[in-house]
Amino acid sequence: MSGKRSFSTDRRGVSTALTHVLTIGITTILISGLFIGTTTLLESQKDRAAYQEMETIGDRLAAEITAADQAAETPSTGQSTVVVDHPSTVAGSSYRVRLASDPAVCDTWAPDTCLILSASQTSQDVEVPLQTSNAISETSVTGGRVRITYNQSGSQRLTLEAA
Repeated sequence: MSGKRSFSTDRRGVSTALTHVLTIGITTILISGLFIGTTTLLESQKDRAAYQEMETIGDRLAAEITAADQAAETPSTGQSTVVVDHPSTVAGSSYRVRLASDPAVCDTWAPDTCLILSASQTSQDVEVPLQTSNAISETSVTGGRVRITYNQSGSQRLTLEAA
């Protein structure tokens, strides 16, 4: 009976179970790594898309404010208003547009007037320089439908309002 092995010393079948456990463990680690890597990549792409979209909206809005400023130069009395439509969200989050005329705020541009677009989706604000011949009212509105107003008989300033 010396040829009989006890159950605790029997090593047959261990390599198959160990192979399965190792395969499942390695697969789990690889899938977790891929998931974490793609999530980070998608977030940075969404951030970049929001920033580029805000740049486009800022450029369009700056052109529309400049056009309203030039239209206000024509001699007349009263109020001129331009209503413009822009997307109300960028990359799934709302954004704000601020019209500023402070040299400390518009620090990188030669003109003292600029548009500042900020969204909760991005960590960076977009600054767009403006050159206007009329004074502006420092205002802030949410993105979307915006009214650009120039009151020739009153304040004689360009303002932004939510439409």
